[in-house]
Amino acid sequence: MIRPPSEWRSLLVRITRGCNWNRCRFCGIYPSMGEPEFSTRSLSDIITDINLLLSRHPCPETAFFGDADPLAAGMGVFTGAARYLRSHCETIQRLTCYARVSTLSKLGPENIGLLKDSGLDRVHLGLESGDEEILRFQRKGQSTKMVISVAGWL
Repeated sequence: MIRPPSEWRSLLVRITRGCNWNRCRFCGIYPSMGEPEFSTRSLSDIITDINLLLSRHPCPETAFFGDADPLAAGMGVFTGAARYLRSHCETIQRLTCYARVSTLSKLGPENIGLLKDSGLDRVHLGLESGDEEILRFQRKGQSTKMVISVAGWL
């Protein structure tokens, strides 16, 4: 699982596998690692993993939900996992994930509050460029207008 440097000590909880977009011209991370097609995990499997992880690492201060866009698993799975982790581990001070701007755009501003209420504190977005031509060339699947809208919701 790939994570930001600030998450080097985080409890790693896999919600999805791979990237649901997987078309960005500059990124070959998941194909080069031999990752299979994008897939989501069930909430019951994630809870089983959380229980196992907490039995081995009982007092983590931070947690990172992965892979590339765990919000693509759906609000129910993501918020269910976040709430479960928060309710079973009082030491967690920060819950972080990656997210595609396009996924957040589809969720809409009303769901951003639900994500925060479930315990999500930080979202890392891929903002490689603010130039429309470069975004199209790189096949990011997002526009500058979309980025500005989503950033305003956060």
